[in-house]
Amino acid sequence: MKSESSPLQLSRQQQYEASLAKLKLAVNTANSFIWEYDVKRDRVTIDYDLLGYERSIPLRTSASQHNPTKEDHFHLTHPEDRERVLEKVNQLLSGEIPAFTETYRHFTNKKLCWYTTHFSTYLYDEENKPEIIICLTQDVTQQRKRELEAIKEREANRIKTEFIANISHELRTPLNAVLGFSSLIANNNDTEGNRLFIEILQRNNETLLNLIDSILHFANQESGSMLYKIEEVDLREICQVAMGFESFNVNPDVKFIFDENLPSVLLKTDKERIIQVLFHLLDNAKKYTTEGHITLSYHLLGDQEVKVEIADTGIGLDNREIQKIFSHFYKADSFKQGLGLGLSIAKKTIMDLGGHLGVDSTPGKGSRFWFTLPLAE
Repeated sequence: MKSESSPLQLSRQQQYEASLAKLKLAVNTANSFIWEYDVKRDRVTIDYDLLGYERSIPLRTSASQHNPTKEDHFHLTHPEDRERVLEKVNQLLSGEIPAFTETYRHFTNKKLCWYTTHFSTYLYDEENKPEIIICLTQDVTQQRKRELEAIKEREANRIKTEFIANISHELRTPLNAVLGFSSLIANNNDTEGNRLFIEILQRNNETLLNLIDSILHFANQESGSMLYKIEEVDLREICQVAMGFESFNVNPDVKFIFDENLPSVLLKTDKERIIQVLFHLLDNAKKYTTEGHITLSYHLLGDQEVKVEIADTGIGLDNREIQKIFSHFYKADSFKQGLGLGLSIAKKTIMDLGGHLGVDSTPGKGSRFWFTLPLAE
């Protein structure tokens, strides 16, 4: 007796279509696409049959429309990631490894996306060399954005906590001095002694004022509410003002040097902010220079920029410290007074005004801080 076919039994074509439907569902649900690399023909192709039309268009790259080569495809990978990914791809092509997975940035339709791709050898030739490479790429851009936002939030909370701890410590010292010496003056009839106490009070009052100024400046920069008053100013006059203030309370073994015969250089910038930057840089040099000299100078860089330099013969910085020196709250010597905000404030100010700020230094031989400013507004 001839048996009848079961209604659940599928033909090969139906099985193929069912498998394709399942694969398409999996690929689209995971926001992924499959592509392959033909090693011998040096051709990259994307399997658009697995994608809905509305999703296939955004996944097309400018290279994918003309049978791209490997070089075409990876030319669109972000430069900071390209060498790392290509190194692994070359290991795969040489047969050193059978597969690998990498996360990298890639330009798709001129939009930067984050991709995680699993590269795997699918077919080998007669010499057992990779012939076809199959790749499954998942678009993880949104996931990466959430991760970066979480990192930024953790960093912001860390900075906030560190800020509160630093300011509490730094404010306590001058406040205790102000309170203590005020009490001594009130109960002391010695005029000469009171004069000394008043000088100490004045220094601590100035310290408190500088701390408050740094806090306000930092808060304005972080909130994006910093305002700049742009006007035509003479750089030589700005340097003279800064040197006049900062030359007080300098170690007698340290010489302050500024050539007042330098030519005038007219800039369109914020005079008060540049003076503040010079205060921060000169004050930093004073803290770490016990003998020798601190020199302020400037010179033109062509007809577009001027470069200002503050060189000292202080303790200097190693490469590790140079990497951190412009970070918020960083101090090369934790025992030195201050919040560790001066250099980070100075760098942000110079950047806002169209210039750059940096440092060259050698441990034990001193440092040279410098910044540039455009001659035009």
